[in-house]
Amino acid sequence: MSQLPDALLCFDQIAGAASARRPAIFFDFDGTLSEIVNDPAAATLVAGAEKALTSLAALYPVAVLSGRDLADIRDRVGIPGLWYAGSHGFEMVGPDGAHHRNEAAAQAIPVLEAAAAELTERLAPLAGVAVEHKRYAVAVHYRNAGPEAAATVSAAAHEIARRSGLRVTSGRMVVELRPDLDWDKGATLEWIADRIAGEEPLLPMFLGDDLTDEDGFDAVLHDGIGIVARHSEDGDRATAARFSLPDPTHVVEFVERLVEQCDVDRHTLSSPWSFTYGGYIPEQERLREALCTVGNGYRATRGCAPEADAGEFHYPGTYAAGLYNRLTDEIAGMQVENESLVNLPNWLSCKFRIDGGDWFDIDTAEVLSYRQSIDLRQAELTREFRFRDPAGRTSRVLQRRIAALHTPHACALETTIWAEDWSGSIEFLSLIDADVRNSGVQRYRAFSDDHLVATTTRALGADSCLLVCETVQSRVTIAVAQRTTLWRGESPLQAQASLVTEERRVGHDVVAEISPGESVTVEKMAAIFTGYDTAISEPGDAAARLLGTLGRYSELRDGHIREWAHLWERFDIAFDDNPDALRVVRLHLLHLLQCVPNRAVDLDAGLPARGLHGEAYRGHIFWDELFVFPILNLRSPASTRSLLRYRYRRLPEARRAAVQAGYAGAMFPWQSGSDGREESQTTHLNPNSGRWNPDASARAHHIGVAVAYNVWQYYQVTGDLEYLIENGAEMLAEIARFWVSRAQFDQAYDGGRGRYVIRGVIGPDEFHSGYPDAPYDGIDNNAYTNVMAVWAIVRALDALDALPLRDRLDLMETLGIDGRELDRWDDVSRRMFVPFHPAPDTGPAPGIGVISQFEGYADLEELDWHGLRERHGNIARLDRILEADNDSVTRYQASKQADVLMLFYLLSADELREIFARLGYRFAPEQIPATVDYYRHRTSHGS
Repeated sequence: MSQLPDALLCFDQIAGAASARRPAIFFDFDGTLSEIVNDPAAATLVAGAEKALTSLAALYPVAVLSGRDLADIRDRVGIPGLWYAGSHGFEMVGPDGAHHRNEAAAQAIPVLEAAAAELTERLAPLAGVAVEHKRYAVAVHYRNAGPEAAATVSAAAHEIARRSGLRVTSGRMVVELRPDLDWDKGATLEWIADRIAGEEPLLPMFLGDDLTDEDGFDAVLHDGIGIVARHSEDGDRATAARFSLPDPTHVVEFVERLVEQCDVDRHTLSSPWSFTYGGYIPEQERLREALCTVGNGYRATRGCAPEADAGEFHYPGTYAAGLYNRLTDEIAGMQVENESLVNLPNWLSCKFRIDGGDWFDIDTAEVLSYRQSIDLRQAELTREFRFRDPAGRTSRVLQRRIAALHTPHACALETTIWAEDWSGSIEFLSLIDADVRNSGVQRYRAFSDDHLVATTTRALGADSCLLVCETVQSRVTIAVAQRTTLWRGESPLQAQASLVTEERRVGHDVVAEISPGESVTVEKMAAIFTGYDTAISEPGDAAARLLGTLGRYSELRDGHIREWAHLWERFDIAFDDNPDALRVVRLHLLHLLQCVPNRAVDLDAGLPARGLHGEAYRGHIFWDELFVFPILNLRSPASTRSLLRYRYRRLPEARRAAVQAGYAGAMFPWQSGSDGREESQTTHLNPNSGRWNPDASARAHHIGVAVAYNVWQYYQVTGDLEYLIENGAEMLAEIARFWVSRAQFDQAYDGGRGRYVIRGVIGPDEFHSGYPDAPYDGIDNNAYTNVMAVWAIVRALDALDALPLRDRLDLMETLGIDGRELDRWDDVSRRMFVPFHPAPDTGPAPGIGVISQFEGYADLEELDWHGLRERHGNIARLDRILEADNDSVTRYQASKQADVLMLFYLLSADELREIFARLGYRFAPEQIPATVDYYRHRTSHGS
């Protein structure tokens, strides 16, 4: 017990567990809420306990479990709204006043009376021994007796128990006889917990002090928190509790901390767990669909109305991580190839109509009320609305959907319809629809968009069916199985069901009768597998088998919620001064967690720039891990490592790309998809002008720096030397090789002493794909690229030094790295050119040298920012605006997004000064704010 951590010192850890679950707190009384006293009748709540427990009970379920009689413990605590369990749970009363009695224990009452009488008579000669006859127990206290009394009391109790069929338990200076039943404080705790459990996962906490409380600690050992109040009489005994407190006074302090924490949570966290839209606005629907996406890292489904087909306002979309297909088109006389994240068959489709009328259409219906909300804590989308049809019938609809986190291949939709003022038939058409396209992005509509072929369908049962198709080029099999059932409350509803089969659709048409005030619930359970999945025989077989194991929506939801509780325990943040901002932060965290591998860490997939929420950027992987990994590294390193494996598996392709471009090492692509080749477009449509222009995005070689940064940061945070040995050091070395080969030595720099330069690249800015006279040939010596290339080379050297000798020698031999090559790395890392220019005299830091975005940046024209904003309003995509005006952004000192300033995001001031010192540049502290201010006023903040 002495080795247990103090619960108050570890309060943040306990509060973190409670933040993702609903706490239920169970207390022993004697020695926990009251001090141990010589006379049990004199025990009272310690100072402050009444107030603390009253406050706690207003927030969470609270129970007091005692060996005392029920009436006794209720009188001593005296707080309404609690659960009280007397006689170790043989009799209980709930907050509503309802009594519960163990009938088997009641049969032992006469036996206990006889045992009490006999013990009183036999132990009367022992001074200081007191026999306490309770309703369901007999306690013999010997705290006030001499040391010889313990053996006599114990012997008498065991003898009478054997003859009477009772059970003997021992506590602190007490022996107790009870009914010989499998019931104790632990069983009582579990019984109460079952009755107070709701939709949220429960976190039971038990606070006790004595040996008789160990049953309670056992009950919460694996799924709760046990806290023991220490007592000098216990010595250093073993306990199943995980935390300790010194005494009942500190128990009260712990309760007060719980109340205080919950007050903060209730004030700032309850509403920020929900993101809600009120009212239906068709023009906003596509944005809402993206923000209301539900996913689990394996696949995600947009928050589209289940009854809607793709159209002006709606776009059903389901996407599986890493599943791409390639199509070719002729554009402007050129063959253009695009690989896209594939829109999978729509499992969500569920239409309904009344009495054989028109299928419900939210865009033409008379909508009386509408509310759509995504529960950020549980990743469940709820849609609730009332409508009136042309016949004057009023109905209410409630829909819920999840992408199960604990069962990544499963997803579910529940739809309940109430007939408020009509009776008749309600018909549901529940389909798996493979007649889908990748048409979600308007500027891509000139390209081919049909990625699925070879659809086969079949029935799996009276209420189940299966659709199997494949992608046209990558030949990946996709299987979707679904089951559609109707319910009224908890009872299955008899309905007319018929199988519907079309060329690219399959499902069921189900009709049921309904009366005024009644409701019908349709549950749609779906399973999705692809040819990329592991440990399956075949996708169609796997989907059918999983579907057969799925229960009802509520069952799948229970496991899903539990898994999200575990995830939020690691990822949630809280601040108490801005609940609206907190809601936005949590929304972003939700969408991030829905796109990264959690359960599905064996996926071969990267992190698309737009997640799994739609088709922008064609689902390609850019450099976004750079911003995501700092969140994942500490909280879910397995997710980081899974995403890093995506890059490592594509290292051979990066090596091929480098060789083809005339370089060494590995040249990672700016846009990556299935196999790691460069997926950047060669032509780009400007929707403002309607013109197709060259796209030089493939020159954004700084993506390799991002990969190196992610590798090193993961190693630094986790200390995962095994990863560095297996994958990380090899990637760092090959990236360093690329930059060393990419850099050219130019004697003209640095007063004839020469510097290494990197020409023909694009920096993070993206506006400047070249100079005004060569707008697509790249720019020279982008400061971010050059500095981070040096950083990557130095980190590769560090990684080789960090490897154990045998592994370092093996890797250098495998890659053919020798001492002369390492000397070249070192030389490049000390003589790279970085451009600077003085800040303008009219600025806040006149004359101070700022880092130039690239060589020649300061020679470009200044832009009339005010005039452009006056004419165009939103100038985030300044490049498109100027091109439509027959101008070019390459003429101006204008950046789309952080470029040079990314150095200050990735590197500390000290680390940046060390790099500049290594390169022989003086970099003073005042140059940082001067550089920030310079570019802050020259950035359009686009994306």
